Amino acid sequence: MAFKQAKQNTNGTAPDYWRIAAHGVDPDRRIAHGTLQGYLSESVRRAEEPVNDPLETYQVVVQGEAYDKYMADGVLASKSTNPRSQFYAYLRENPAPWQGMTPPMGPAGQASDPAVPFFATAEVV
Repeated sequence: MAFKQAKQNTNGTAPDYWRIAAHGVDPDRRIAHGTLQGYLSESVRRAEEPVNDPLETYQVVVQGEAYDKYMADGVLASKSTNPRSQFYAYLRENPAPWQGMTPPMGPAGQASDPAVPFFATAEVV
């Protein structure tokens, strides 16, 4: 699973393929960490080393009430959910890690409104 959504970055490249590369859940502290990586395309991501390095990497932190909604034991006990799928669900409904940064960078270099999650309308591939 991954998202397909272009995001113009500050050096002019446009990552188009986003995936959760790693994740961890700490139920005792009610926090989950994930690594979101953006690639030029899915084919670049699947290429042999060293060509497949991500263009951008962000840490995604899910904690507090968001942890209870997306990562709590009762949520993850369902056969249709797992931590990785829940990170994607979280990103669909919440601002991406870069939203609210200066300068604002959104799809195709447009201003990124933190009130509108970047991945809300992204294609799932």
